[in-house]
Amino acid sequence: MGWPYFSLTKQEARKAFRLPQSATLVLLSFGGLGLERLPWSNLKQLGDFFFVTTGETKQETNNLRVLPEAQRNYEDLVRAVDVVVTKPGYGIVADVISHQVRTLYTERGEFAEYPHLTRALDECATAEFIPQDQLLSGNLAPYLTRLLNKKKAGPPCPRRCSNSGSEDFGVDQSLNAYHKVWVSSIDRPASIYQT
Repeated sequence: MGWPYFSLTKQEARKAFRLPQSATLVLLSFGGLGLERLPWSNLKQLGDFFFVTTGETKQETNNLRVLPEAQRNYEDLVRAVDVVVTKPGYGIVADVISHQVRTLYTERGEFAEYPHLTRALDECATAEFIPQDQLLSGNLAPYLTRLLNKKKAGPPCPRRCSNSGSEDFGVDQSLNAYHKVWVSSIDRPASIYQT
């Protein structure tokens, strides 16, 4: 089974979410980590970038928009942006690789799969690491600029993913392969299997 067909182009996705067509769009995607720790006042000063995220209440300023309705079509929102800023998880890594969206990622604490997900980003996407203290201080501009100036990665995971010759890349197989490598390459104490 290949990756799903993308129903919207980047421009169509921007139009669907009422996002500026010509801006450099940055999606802040942190799931359960919470967005309240981000320095909104600092982000508002980064006028070269237009930040978008999802939340409970719609909000809008000059260069920041919170979209409550976006959760239903998150993959289309990923398709609409130029950069995703995130903590790596299976869903967002699969989305950025399949949509070939540049990714600025940070650490996420105790998460056994983290090194394997970041390896997938480094090998299959155009990605850059930002230390969490830099992210939480709002010092994103130099990291975003460096990431946007990087040569964009080609088709995702050419050595690991099936590519039928169309835009239908098998990113799901790639992440499954990374998971199998991870499971087979570590020693787990028996206690973690006990409930």
